Amino acid sequence: EAVPLAVGIRERIAPGVPVVYGGILEATRQAFAEVEGLHAVVSRFDLRGTFELARHLQPEAQRAVIFTGSADFDRRWRSFAEAALADVSDIEIAFVSDLSLEGFRDRAAALDPSDILIGLTIFEDADGRRFVPADALASIAEVSAAPTYGVYSSNIGRGVVGGSFSTFEDTGAAIAEKALRVLEDPSGARQAVSVPVSAVL
Repeated sequence: EAVPLAVGIRERIAPGVPVVYGGILEATRQAFAEVEGLHAVVSRFDLRGTFELARHLQPEAQRAVIFTGSADFDRRWRSFAEAALADVSDIEIAFVSDLSLEGFRDRAAALDPSDILIGLTIFEDADGRRFVPADALASIAEVSAAPTYGVYSSNIGRGVVGGSFSTFEDTGAAIAEKALRVLEDPSGARQAVSVPVSAVL
């Protein structure tokens, strides 16, 4: 949502000024590839890598449960997850959404300890309450009977076992490096930068 907003504001207050943006997917970069003066830092939120990490740590698991909230962003994450895991056939995949935060906590507490729980984002629950996703997942992880995994580095240290993702620290460093390159040579910094993915436990 931030990229079209930045492009629109730039046209009104500072036409042609370079914009460095990051923490986005490759699809977002491609959608704005023809806009002059945009410089992207692409992150990877590696759901499939997180799923494979969980399978490696829990080889006996028979079910992976994916939690996501009710906001538009949450629903897009769910669609992405459904596509990313569409070819998985040797383990049950259950998607759970449109619950209150209390409902997510109750569902997590009722899981089998052998299950895998992956939390995507919960920006909004079914009651319309807004959350910082890391806070919502921390609240769920503290009562979950199953190990909990996340897709953002901000989940680590808050009851989440781990995940595979570009860290926000690496993204911030890459954005700063890109901004310095743009300041030195705006025309030579057009190439997108990708932030590496790490499996974090």
